[in-house]
Amino acid sequence: MSDLFSNEALITQLNNYIDLLIKPLLSDVDHSKILIDNKQSEIVVSLIVNQEDVSRLIGRHGQAVSALEDMLYYNGVKRQKRIKLKILPKEKDLS
Repeated sequence: MSDLFSNEALITQLNNYIDLLIKPLLSDVDHSKILIDNKQSEIVVSLIVNQEDVSRLIGRHGQAVSALEDMLYYNGVKRQKRIKLKILPKEKDLS
């Protein structure tokens, strides 16, 4: 039972959610970065994506990002961890 609530299990579950729910929304998966920073009391999931994908992830009136944040929140509550979602636009190469 303790294995179900381990950090490794949570990170694996977050990666599965990202593959299932977030990657299909991205137009350019190959040039997107997904970083998971596991800290003592919180986990920060950072999505670094193209500007057009930022709009897709946020959704109309913020509904898509709100649903993603809720899903992450409830998964963290089970494990007494706070999970934050950051959506960051990828900086364009100036060269």
